[in-house]
Amino acid sequence: TIALQSSQSGYASTRGEPIADSCEPNYGKKMLSPVVDGNVVPKLVHVRHRFPMRVTILDDPRYQDPAFDEVVHTACERWADATKDAREQRFTFVIDRRADPTGADVIVQFGTAEEFEGFDGHTAEHTGWAEVRLATVDVNGKRTTRGRLSRVATHELGHALGIWGHSPDATDVMSENPRAGSVTTADVNTLRLAYHPSNPNR
Repeated sequence: TIALQSSQSGYASTRGEPIADSCEPNYGKKMLSPVVDGNVVPKLVHVRHRFPMRVTILDDPRYQDPAFDEVVHTACERWADATKDAREQRFTFVIDRRADPTGADVIVQFGTAEEFEGFDGHTAEHTGWAEVRLATVDVNGKRTTRGRLSRVATHELGHALGIWGHSPDATDVMSENPRAGSVTTADVNTLRLAYHPSNPNR
């Protein structure tokens, strides 16, 4: 899920510029609310402007296992690999772990669903940076499997990149409950729409 500070809708051009045909298939016009059971209007936003993006894992003594860092690296690699041929923007990342995340574009914090208001994953967009929270323990006190944690991390990173909504197709990683962690063609093309010159949300 994602917390937003704006309710402006859609991605359609206000400049009369056509959306690139090569951005098909996509779910830009079919996106669901980014808030589960919420009424927040979904949108696509050219929100990140510096590449490679600086992704900082907030250093927490509870989460020193390298497996947690690998989850973040995997999520970044999935989006980087999937967008490597995108004309609008190739997404590249520099990842570190620090106690002081000053200067980061995306800050990743691990915790529990109880600490994160019951969410397995949550993204909040701030001015100039995004905060991604990943729960290692669900609301029932059960440890999140590494596969699910990786899937949630990839999904939340998609929000941080500019897909402020959910796909209606469960095969896409940006669906509300994705079946897999792979970034699909529809995921990539929808993200491309966010960075296309015709998108007014820049």
